[in-house]
Amino acid sequence: MMLRKMIEKGINRSAEVLLSGGLDSTLAVKMMVDQGVELTAIHFTSPFCNCSPRKADCQQ
Repeated sequence: MMLRKMIEKGINRSAEVLLSGGLDSTLAVKMMVDQGVELTAIHFTSPFCNCSPRKADCQQ
């Protein structure tokens, strides 16, 4: 509801989003795009969390 009021007032409708690669962030992006928000998506790999299920030495 708040976003609709911002759009009516002509307030900037752009945002930056962090994509984790999971379903939650993807659906949030979809909802914002459907509401007319211009998005810049950012996805990064952290050197502190490089554990992959494919690695034999991966400890969780």
